[in-house]
Amino acid sequence: MTTFIADENVDAPIVARLRADGGDVLSVAELEPGIDDGRVLAIANEQLRVDGRS
Repeated sequence: MTTFIADENVDAPIVARLRADGGDVLSVAELEPGIDDGRVLAIANEQLRVDGRS
């Protein structure tokens, strides 16, 4: 299964639906709101997650 990191611009209902469908989704809005894109990418790389930025 692919694991994702959802940046703050991904709405909570989308994150909830992905999780309900069995997805492993880390939400920046829940984790650490306001972090810069470099930190989001660093977390994605550290945790081997696909970056879900739009």
